[in-house]
Amino acid sequence: MLFQQDQLLFLVVKLERPDLARTKSELIQQQNEFKVRLADLESYLLEKLAGAEGDILEDQGWVGYPVSGATARR
Repeated sequence: MLFQQDQLLFLVVKLERPDLARTKSELIQQQNEFKVRLADLESYLLEKLAGAEGDILEDQGWVGYPVSGATARR
């Protein structure tokens, strides 16, 4: 029932305020991209931790993680 209410509300907003509906869609897309990016970063971090030898604070390989997408724009 709640899902149907959300759909109906979205349709009303889409008709009354298409700019808000567009913004919502863009934010959902951005959130999904951030979730993928976070999963990539977590995998990278776990891989680096698993292969770490000695003092991880002295490992300069951590510094140069490739940055792309929204993170690079900040």
